Amino acid sequence: MPSLTIALEEGFSGERVTILLDGVVVFDRAGVRTRTQLGSAHTFTVEVEPGAHRVQARAPQAGEPVSVEADPATAPVVRVSRQAAGLRIDADDTPLRYM
Repeated sequence: MPSLTIALEEGFSGERVTILLDGVVVFDRAGVRTRTQLGSAHTFTVEVEPGAHRVQARAPQAGEPVSVEADPATAPVVRVSRQAAGLRIDADDTPLRYM
């Protein structure tokens, strides 16, 4: 079965982060912090059906939720970062450098 790897990366400093996959919560944790040496806060993999899926990230302290469409065949890695302007989310096929 195909999978999506979801990586919480730069900028997290102890906030609650929730990740939804097609509207279903797959990650919900308080106290998410980026390890600055790695540029990584948390990484996990979710098995999915083939085809496109909507991944949404929420962190109430970071402003509005963000979302991206990710297809495990073409964009199996979803990266979420917190920036000054809020959350940023991207999907692509570039392997994670810290895995």
